[in-house]
Amino acid sequence: MREYYVPGLEEKDPNKIIRSLMQAHENSANDADDIATNTADIVTNTADIATIEATLAANEAYDEATLANASAITLTTNTAADIITDSLDAGDYDVWGVALFTYSGTTVASQALAYISSGASNTMPSIDSGQIGGVGFGAGKTGGQADYIVTPTVRMLLASTTTVRLGARGIFTTSNMLVSGTIKWRLRRS
Repeated sequence: MREYYVPGLEEKDPNKIIRSLMQAHENSANDADDIATNTADIVTNTADIATIEATLAANEAYDEATLANASAITLTTNTAADIITDSLDAGDYDVWGVALFTYSGTTVASQALAYISSGASNTMPSIDSGQIGGVGFGAGKTGGQADYIVTPTVRMLLASTTTVRLGARGIFTTSNMLVSGTIKWRLRRS
């Protein structure tokens, strides 16, 4: 039996698809009726490919959740805290976030960290996890402008519905450090 090339779902050129299907059917097409049947099958297969592509596009999901600056949480120095959480269904995700740290005029900040986690609440992942973004201020930064910290994009393979977190930790003295932010995710595949 002769083997034929069959295009995959990634093939976009309808002429290549039709040509390969016609090649596959060339030995079985004995008369006009067979050719008409094969042509109808090609049209059906092309429609099936379009349906599959539409389904894949519909399953591509992107969303976010935000804790506005007006509702910012107050951090305790050197203590991790969840900024915002959300529940994601099972699937393969890219997750990232942006945290906004603000300080009163007398706050002396030496470190601001933001992280992505699916672990226990108010718990920062290990420093070498690849899930933390941050900045250190050396001897300290007194008050001043806010700092935006962007986390790395973290791939999460979730077997079941899971809570994901954008969290933060700040090290500071005097007064207070506030944090708000946005967690974002994109479903790679379900």
